[in-house]
Amino acid sequence: MLMGPAWGHQIKCVLAFSWWLKVKILNEPTESIESDKAKGWLNRTVAGAGITSALGDFCYETTTVILPGFLAVLGLPAAALGLIEGIADAVASFTKMISGYIADKLGHRKTLVLIGYGLTPVGQVLIALAAGWPLLLLGRMVSWFGKGLRGPLRDAIVIQAVSPETRGRAFGFHRAADTVGAVLGPLLGVALLGLAQGWHWDDAVGPFRFVLWLSVIPGALAVLAFLTLVKDPQHSPNPALKFFSSLRGLPARFKRYLGAVGIFGIGDFSHSLLILAATTLLTTSMGIVHAAQVAGLLYVWRNLIQVAVSYPVGVVADRMGHLSILIAGYVLGALTAILTALAFWFVSV
Repeated sequence: MLMGPAWGHQIKCVLAFSWWLKVKILNEPTESIESDKAKGWLNRTVAGAGITSALGDFCYETTTVILPGFLAVLGLPAAALGLIEGIADAVASFTKMISGYIADKLGHRKTLVLIGYGLTPVGQVLIALAAGWPLLLLGRMVSWFGKGLRGPLRDAIVIQAVSPETRGRAFGFHRAADTVGAVLGPLLGVALLGLAQGWHWDDAVGPFRFVLWLSVIPGALAVLAFLTLVKDPQHSPNPALKFFSSLRGLPARFKRYLGAVGIFGIGDFSHSLLILAATTLLTTSMGIVHAAQVAGLLYVWRNLIQVAVSYPVGVVADRMGHLSILIAGYVLGALTAILTALAFWFVSV
């Protein structure tokens, strides 16, 4: 059950942009990135984006792994977590939809990516200060707005920095680096949570706030890394571009792909809810902090699998074709949902 979402998520992430790039890349100027391409797929832009993503994931994935326990010690119900994560995911999704349009209209992709990375630590600060669900929701929305803003533009920059034949490998490497942060962040968060538990705090919330404040540091470093390491090709603004006109101009095949992604997304769920379920089930026997640590380690295991399959999936996609591998990813995602439902059913009977 843990391996399914990791395999499926990585396959979908590695391949999704291949559809959009068939239309978009041909219209972008390429002279400024030929020197990067000549150096091979692992160039400064790809490496820099990978480092940036690792630091960014280190920041917000630390929150993902301890947020369920944080809500539990604040006395908030599971429904609050579902509401917070659902709204935050919706914000990220809609932001992704318009971020490419804004970048094309203004011609400042790198600036928008930097703003997106800068919003993540801002959201972390709001979460660390929260004493109830409203500020938690605001902090998560700010972080996820930044994630939605930067993601498509950063990925477009990365893939334009390499040749068509190596896009799968480059993006697979990028996703692997991204997930390294998603492994190290939760691991350090779990370790620090256990360490801080032995210190004197006025209440049970103290150790969680301590970890949340520390997570701001890698978020700030991510902004610095992208600013200094990543080179964006020349990108001319198009002030006359209209949002709905550009949507109508998308290929019918891409629109069908978006429809399929939307249908799948209706049945998808946040990993935070699974972490909360594990925390709740283990709290009776372990206590809230220890239960949150164990649940966090289960999430780390999931991310380790994600790291292991990222680059191989990219290589296989380059050699076998993207469509069949993409379909396999969605099949694994559906199987994961079915197995998760069966697991909870067997526990309840």
